[in-house]
Parts: sequence; structure tokens; C-alpha cells
Amino acid sequence: MPELPEVETVRLDLQRSIVGLKLTSVEIFLPKMLKDTQAEDLAHILKDAKITAVDRRGKIILLRLSSGYTIMIHLKMSGQLLYMDAEDPIGKWTHIIFGLSNGHLLHLRDQRQFGYVKALKTEDAGNDTTLAGMGPEPFSTDFTVAYLKDRFTRRKKAKIKAVLLDQSVIAGIGNIYADEILHEARIKPTRSPDVLTRQELAALHDATLEILRAAIENRGSSFSKYVDLSGKQGGYVKHHRVYRREGEPCFRDDGGTIKRIKIAGRSTFYCPKCQK
Repeated sequence: MPELPEVETVRLDLQRSIVGLKLTSVEIFLPKMLKDTQAEDLAHILKDAKITAVDRRGKIILLRLSSGYTIMIHLKMSGQLLYMDAEDPIGKWTHIIFGLSNGHLLHLRDQRQFGYVKALKTEDAGNDTTLAGMGPEPFSTDFTVAYLKDRFTRRKKAKIKAVLLDQSVIAGIGNIYADEILHEARIKPTRSPDVLTRQELAALHDATLEILRAAIENRGSSFSKYVDLSGKQGGYVKHHRVYRREGEPCFRDDGGTIKRIKIAGRSTFYCPKCQK
């Protein structure tokens, strides 16, 4: 699933490519990709509406429109947004095409079909259950060591890896970056969050910002389906220190070997030597 760095990469690409343009049409080939929105209503909302901004909340892209509406786009497991020429072929997994006033098209592809598009009034967007239920953005002023201590104190029976995956605690972190963050902070993923020391909380906070910034700079991680707006893969995979490196030596050259376990149903990679 595209996580915060991948979605932020797409958002930045969209910001540069489509802000200021009008949406001229929408073609919907798979109606189930619409959530709580009817096809005819979406077409009416989009018609000649100018895109004023492209925002992100967690793993969700938000197109702000001059018509007073916001279009939520959740890529879920395998969704892709591609900025295409009008004469480009329509891919097998293209389910929605947005027409733009400069003649280009925005294709939404999704092989597994878990993603969705949802239209809602911008003034009501903050009350949407998905958006309202998210924790703070890692780069926001609300994301502090004090905040982590407060939230982690309430999770006495949980594992820290599972808590990092909880979007109500921190928005945007998924399986890849939870593993990389915990390795950078030298924290074992099975630890209970309520027993982390102040020093460990500070290390976790700093590691979150460092790993996510580096991933964004490298335009995200591509293993299978994720590509940016132009269809190119991200370059952060070569910087991974633990994710999908089972059996390989730890980059800290401490004699540790990367191990894989399951937490919250997800494969989890860590170094038993340096993560305590």
C-alpha cells in the first residue's frame, strides 16, 4: 500500500501539474470505485470546477475544487494516479479518467480495486469519519514527544509496531516505514509502548521525521504497484535497512541478522542485535 512518502510524492506531482486547471469530464468504468457518491453527482460536481489545491491527509489525496467540494482519492493497496496524454492507451486496470482543461487526463488505476473516490463538501470534510479519525500528521506541530508519551501510555497491552500502524495514533505510517523507523530508533517492534523511556520516545519521534523525509526525497518505495504521477518507480528501496531483508546482515555491522516475525498480521523485519 502506498504510505505517506508515496502519497506525498504523488501529491507534490499533482500540485505542480494540475492546480489551476479545470476538470472538464469524468469517465467511470467501474462504479464500485465511488464511495458514498453517485456517478451523475460526481460528474456535476466536477464539471468546469477549478482545482485550487492538492492536499494530503494520511494516505489520502484531497483535490480542493473552486465549486466548494473536495475529492478524496484513496489509493489503498494497489491504486495509481497517472498524468496522461489524451492519445495514451487506457490501461487494463484504469477505472476512472478525469479530463483536464489542458487536454491531459488523470487516470486512476487499481488492479486490486480496493481504492476509492469520494466527493464531499469542503466545509464538511473535517467531519468525514475517515479523516476525523486520524491522528496528527508526523510533520505537524501536534506530533511531539509529549503527544507520543500520552498516547502510548494508554496502550499497555499493545506492541509498538501495531501502534505505529494505527492511523488514529499517527497518520500515514504503514508497514514499510514502521519497520524502518523502529530500526532507526533501535526499538524492538514487540516492545510495549507504555514502557518506552523518554529517551526512546525522543529517538522514535526523530526517527519518524528522518525516515519519512528521506523517503519523500527519494520519491517513495516501489516493490510492485506504486509509481509516481509519470509512472516512474520510487528510489527509496535501496535505502531500506530492515524491510524485506530477512537473513541479511544489519547495516550497523554489529553482527546482527535481520529477522522476520508477524505482528498484527503483518510481516515485520528487525535486527535482534541492535533493537532492544
